[in-house]
Amino acid sequence: MELVKGNIIKQIKTNDGELFENTIANSELTYEVTRVNKNTYTLKCIDGYMKGSGCKLLKTFREESTDVYGTVTKWILL
Repeated sequence: MELVKGNIIKQIKTNDGELFENTIANSELTYEVTRVNKNTYTLKCIDGYMKGSGCKLLKTFREESTDVYGTVTKWILL
């Protein structure tokens, strides 16, 4: 996925395990791309439990990935 400044993307995390019920392993965050660098995107959270915070995302990110606990993370362009 190629992003440009101003794009709105959503990060959706899901985990069906009993231990992860009502945790951030089951959450949705909406970000705005505020800057595009050579290797990273700078994001600002505009909706969700981290609203107002920022982070960086590598340009080589996977649109869907699963961690060792079984949490599936998906990035969707809105």
